[in-house]
Amino acid sequence: MTKKKQQKYLELSALKGLIREKKSSYDKLSTELGITTNNFCDKINGFQLFDVKEVDTLSDLLDIKQTELNRYFFPHKLSGSTLKEYLSKKKVV
Repeated sequence: MTKKKQQKYLELSALKGLIREKKSSYDKLSTELGITTNNFCDKINGFQLFDVKEVDTLSDLLDIKQTELNRYFFPHKLSGSTLKEYLSKKKVV
């Protein structure tokens, strides 16, 4: 029996859009990060978290300015909510 993954974090929709806009791919980015494509997918879909080094590398690869980090990696901060509040509104908890 396969255990179903449980989403614990935010799906990073804006980051997904930026990847398409920059004509990049999960495969290319996961290679640059030194992780599997499946692991990258888990992170961008909210099943795992990107670590600080990965956020830094992705921001360089995708030309994300420091002032835009919240938009792509911490969207709950833009709403003025805590992560827990934001997730409960999105029914992710």
